[in-house]
Amino acid sequence: MNLTRRDGSAKAVVFVIVAIVVALLSSSGYAIDLTSMTDAVVKQNLDKTNKSIMSNLHAVQACLDSQSDSPDCLARWSAQKRAFALAKVYKQELLRRDELRQEADRIESDKREAQKRAQEDADKARLRAERIEAERIEAEQRSARDRVSQTPERVVRDYAVAVPGPSSAPPVSHAGSDLAFDTIEILLIIAIFMFILFYVVASLFRPSSSPAKAPASSNIAHDDFDPDIFITSPLVPYGGDGEIYGKNFMCLRSLYSKTEGRVIVTNLIVSNKRHLSEFAGWNKARLDTQEMLEFSHMKSEKEGGYVRVCHVASGTFAYEEQFSVVIPMSVLTDREQTGFTVKFYASNSDTLLISVSSNLIAMQLEAFRQANDVYKTRMITTQVATA
Repeated sequence: MNLTRRDGSAKAVVFVIVAIVVALLSSSGYAIDLTSMTDAVVKQNLDKTNKSIMSNLHAVQACLDSQSDSPDCLARWSAQKRAFALAKVYKQELLRRDELRQEADRIESDKREAQKRAQEDADKARLRAERIEAERIEAEQRSARDRVSQTPERVVRDYAVAVPGPSSAPPVSHAGSDLAFDTIEILLIIAIFMFILFYVVASLFRPSSSPAKAPASSNIAHDDFDPDIFITSPLVPYGGDGEIYGKNFMCLRSLYSKTEGRVIVTNLIVSNKRHLSEFAGWNKARLDTQEMLEFSHMKSEKEGGYVRVCHVASGTFAYEEQFSVVIPMSVLTDREQTGFTVKFYASNSDTLLISVSSNLIAMQLEAFRQANDVYKTRMITTQVATA
């Protein structure tokens, strides 16, 4: 009886220690600075982490089978949990970068297709204008030949019409009406040509494609191997003065703990790309209630080239920056019906207003409820099975 009681006490101590370690690792959020990592470095780190998980898997399984509470087993379990979390972060970062590249390629493809269609329309309009001009010149030449080849009788008849005799009634002449009709026809042709030319020019400089419609719900990245998952809202494009159309977007992304059944942190992620002479240097943010938010700079990238800004060729560069702020859970629940606005500040004195709609907040909160339904049910089932 005493031996059984001691074994039960030892297991209770082990469970308490494991729970403390899990809580500390979950609350840390597995913060990793990915801004300075290239894709190759992230993939290399993911491979190393997966190898570490596989190399430590048998030892952890042996500790679980033996139900050992030795410090070595606890350390191995803690290292395995952190390795799973790191692999999750690296995997999500690679997926996010692939999505950004695919979105940029799609927008660029749509732009090239629109430019091609506009060029074809311009070529058709030019050919039609050339044909109309050739027909007009041919008509003028034919009229000139007719005047030169007219007979003396026609000259006398035209003179008699122009200067009628005293006993003859002046015949009706249609020369003026014919000239007016020709003038109206020429003006109509010129008006049609100008309308086609204006349409072609407007097509060249309007946005290549409208923003894609956002999905109807947030995405829950279910993963049975990791203790934490990401819940990401649809990407919402925005635009403003100096910003590149179709390249700027924002979204809500939350880290959800499956073991605790709650949201650990929610971030508002913003991607901003502009034609400037240097990076804007976004460094802080404030809620519309004047509350300062925790700011994090994620990425800075410079693209060189001879670009077109406001329909004028320019030699400036395109600077892209990605950054995020932490949105408290109380803001999401309190502003579900009204939404909220965040104002960002840059080191070059620029500001940026990002409005998060009530619809986007509702999507994220609904995703939280769906995750709770799934993982809290699993937690209760596991507790009942182990009781």
